[in-house]
Amino acid sequence: MNYRHFILFLLLPFLLIGCFAQKKNAKLDLKIDAKNTFIVEGKILNNKNSSKDFYLLLFKETLVDNKKVRRLVHFSTHSKAEPFKIKVNAGRYFLYACQNKESITDKRIGYEFYSKKLILNKDTISKKITVKMPSLPVLVDEKNILISTTNDYSIFSKFNQITTSNLNDPIFDRQNASTGLWKPLEFYSKLGGGLYLLEEFSKIKTPILFVHGMSGTPKDFSSIIENIDKNKYQVILYYYASGANLNYSVDGLSNSINKMKEKFKIKNLVVIAHSMGGLVSRGFINSITSNLKIKKYITISTPWNGQKFAAYGGEFTSRIVPSFGNMVPKSVFQTNILNKPFPKELKHYLFFGYKGTSSFVLDNSNDGVISLSSQLYNKAQSQAHFIFGYDDTHSSILKSKEVINQINKILNK
Repeated sequence: MNYRHFILFLLLPFLLIGCFAQKKNAKLDLKIDAKNTFIVEGKILNNKNSSKDFYLLLFKETLVDNKKVRRLVHFSTHSKAEPFKIKVNAGRYFLYACQNKESITDKRIGYEFYSKKLILNKDTISKKITVKMPSLPVLVDEKNILISTTNDYSIFSKFNQITTSNLNDPIFDRQNASTGLWKPLEFYSKLGGGLYLLEEFSKIKTPILFVHGMSGTPKDFSSIIENIDKNKYQVILYYYASGANLNYSVDGLSNSINKMKEKFKIKNLVVIAHSMGGLVSRGFINSITSNLKIKKYITISTPWNGQKFAAYGGEFTSRIVPSFGNMVPKSVFQTNILNKPFPKELKHYLFFGYKGTSSFVLDNSNDGVISLSSQLYNKAQSQAHFIFGYDDTHSSILKSKEVINQINKILNK
């Protein structure tokens, strides 16, 4: 049995229980490179009838089986009226925006904005749009999971919350993390996810953001957090559904940090991420447009060139778990996050582990979960300030005394 057949054999039970429903939330990624010289930009205007988040979606008109269809190419959440700018390639686009009603009496009522068709080509390389919500709310499609709250998948009613908790909170249990992997919509509708503080925010402390990996939970960082000087550092945990398309996880993190920045006037941030959390946090760093500065960025066992086995199931795997599609080596997501250089002040400390065993789906050199060739992908290495290797597995590296001591040395510099 070859690898492809092996993976398909493992995935077959899931394919037979209706997991193709994930396809409706699929995202057509646009590769961000020198060819992306076309721009859709504009400004979201304030809506006096609601202070809820704005959701901005850009669709591209494509041909599928000789039929014109619209595919989602951009999604972003905005906590306030503000400018936006989206780099795209040539083509025909359509912008949609929506917002909840401030006081939801009829759970299908909200505000919606529809643009005209946007045609970008060599004659028209940019389009400017003013997004203005109507003065009166409308009846929205109850299948609109962004603002309709009539069904189980009204996922954004709790999305991007900022709250105070502790690592023993049942929300961080492994069972919930598993739900986030296999049933991301259920995770967001029931748990919400977002940022969690372990104590009330203090302006005199430096905030440290922790971002977990696939099927992970903030509890994975317990040993590291226990050994951090709490008199100097404010712990912030990002909790997200690891099975969702990583573009949404990046957007969720960016939006949550923007909210925290507005509330607490944060100017500096340290980021520590494990595994796939390194990809999510790198996407977040790339999205920063404000004066927020990140000087120390620590990633641990991150698959900088994805996972080879994510490609074995082809489109099937990304339908079951959308983030698998992002994890295919050289996928658009993988390519995009490493294409943009770090800010000058940021130093990236790349940690990797190599205590793995022989595997059906990994290279001989691995940490038990991630191949060494992905952890040490040359493009990631070239952008790193320091690189540290440890004789640890993918999970034991988070408890290693050597790793924890090195992290504290970096923090105390």
